[in-house]
Amino acid sequence: MISAGTVTAIAGGTGAGIGGGNGRGSNIYILGGTVSAKGATKENDIGGGKESQGPLVITVPIYREETIPASVNITNNTLIFKDNTYTVSGTITMPSDLAIGEKETLFINENASFVSNRTIVNKGVIVNKGTIVNNASIVLEKGSSIVNGTTTTVISGNATLNTDGSVNRGNASIQEVIKDTNGEIIKTTVIDVDGLSKSTEIMSNGTTVEIKKDNKNNITDILITMKDASFITIKYQEDGTKVVTNFDAQGNVTIMETILEDGSIIKTEYKENGIAVVTTYDKNGNVTEKITKYANGSYIKDGYAPTIIEGEKASYQGKELVFRSDDELINFIKVTINGMELDEKYYKVESGSIRVILKDSYLSTLKKGTYTLGIVSKNGTATTSFYITKDSIHNLQDNKQPNTGDSTNLGGWLLLFVMNGFYLGVRKRRFHC
Repeated sequence: MISAGTVTAIAGGTGAGIGGGNGRGSNIYILGGTVSAKGATKENDIGGGKESQGPLVITVPIYREETIPASVNITNNTLIFKDNTYTVSGTITMPSDLAIGEKETLFINENASFVSNRTIVNKGVIVNKGTIVNNASIVLEKGSSIVNGTTTTVISGNATLNTDGSVNRGNASIQEVIKDTNGEIIKTTVIDVDGLSKSTEIMSNGTTVEIKKDNKNNITDILITMKDASFITIKYQEDGTKVVTNFDAQGNVTIMETILEDGSIIKTEYKENGIAVVTTYDKNGNVTEKITKYANGSYIKDGYAPTIIEGEKASYQGKELVFRSDDELINFIKVTINGMELDEKYYKVESGSIRVILKDSYLSTLKKGTYTLGIVSKNGTATTSFYITKDSIHNLQDNKQPNTGDSTNLGGWLLLFVMNGFYLGVRKRRFHC
C-alpha cells in the first residue's frame, strides 16, 4: 500500500514496473503520494500482481493524468481516479468507503466487475457497462443518476442499489431514459413517490406507446399514438373489463370495443351522420347481436321482429282500443288498418314500448267485421286482429273498406256531376229558343 510520498521505478535499458508481487492475487493500493515508472526501451507498468489478479487502486486526486508518465502502461484490476472520474477495469473489490461527488463519475468498463463490500454514496453519476455486485450499501442521493447500458435512471429522492445493481427506488421518484445506439431516446419511464408509473416508448415506425401502471405494477391505461396522429386508448377496469377505443387524427371516436372478463366483446363502429353499429360477440367470436343506431336515438336490431304484447284480438265495445308493440317508441313510424296507413287524427301514440290507442270516434265509423292492425316501426311491423261485433249507428259508409281518412267523398262527386249536367241542359235549351 502506498499512502504518501513519492515512489518511482526507474530502469536504464529496459522497462520499469511497480507491481503487487509474485503471488497470485497480490494487491497494490495507491492511496496517496506520487507513483511513476520510468524505463528506456520497453513499456513501463504499474500493476496489481504477477498474474493480473490483485487490484491496483488509485484514488487520490494527485494521481492525475498530467502526473502519469506517458510511457506508463496501467494494467490489471484497477480503480483509477482522474478528471473527476473513477474508472474500474478488471475486478475490483472496494477496500474502503467511497463518496462520489456531485460532479464526479464512477465508470465501470465493459467486462469489468465492481464489488462493493463497503458503503458507497453516489451524489454524481454511476455509469455501469460491466457488473455491479452490491454486498453492502450503495446509496443514490437526490439528483444523482445511474447508467446501466443504454438506460439512465435519474433519482429525485434517496434510493439504493439492489445486490444485482438494479435500482431500489424506495420512496423516491425516478426517471428512466433508454437510448438507442445512436443516442436517440426511445423510452422514458417516470415512477412517482406513490409508485404510479408512466412509460413512453417510441417505436421504429414512429408509433408512440404510453403505458400507465398502478403501485402494484398492474397496467391501468395504454395510449398508442400513430404517426398520422390517430390514436388508440386502452383502459383496464377494476372488474376485469378492458375498453379499447380508436380515434382518428381529429380526435373523433371511430371504434370502441368493450372486452368483458368472460371474453365476450361489445364492438361499436361509428359511421357518418351519427350512425353507430353495435355488434356483440361471445367468447368464441360468434355474433350474438347486431344493432344499428341512428342520431335521433332510433335503431334497427338484426334478426328482431316486433310483436304485439297487448290488445291482441281485441273487440270494440263502444270505447277506444289499446294495442302495444314490444319495439321502442323512438322507432315508431305509423299505424295501418288492413294494410292502409291510418290518419294520425284517429289514434294516439304513447311510450310503454309503442302504445297505440285507436280513438272511439274512429272505431264507431267501422262496419261489423274483422280488421288487421299494424304498428310499423324501424324493426318491422307488429300485427294483430281486432273485431267490430256490430254496425254502429254512426257508420254511414256503404263500402267495405275501412275509414282510414284517405277515402274520397263519392256522394259529393256524384252531386257535383248531376248539378253540372243540369246546368248544361238548361243552357242548351236556352240556346235553341
